Amino acid sequence: MGVQKRYKTKLEEKLNQLNSQGFTIFERWELLHWFDQEKLSQKSVWGNIHDDYLEYDEDADLAIINCDQTAPPSRLLVIDKNRLSEFSDYTGD
Repeated sequence: MGVQKRYKTKLEEKLNQLNSQGFTIFERWELLHWFDQEKLSQKSVWGNIHDDYLEYDEDADLAIINCDQTAPPSRLLVIDKNRLSEFSDYTGD
């Protein structure tokens, strides 16, 4: 099952942010609510997000950063790894 119809626009806003800024933040509760799920499963949530994002950028290489130490994490940062730079590029080291 994909995102519920009434939350499609909210998901599109997150994907637009990911496309334009290279990152977006998802709260666990909102994903569970939007996808009407009890857990964030690979196929029902992340698979849909990944497939939907490929419509924006077919070469995207997405990664997830857990932003807190809770289990399961409550805040997740999704980034496009193709837009990463080395920290040393900015420090001159």
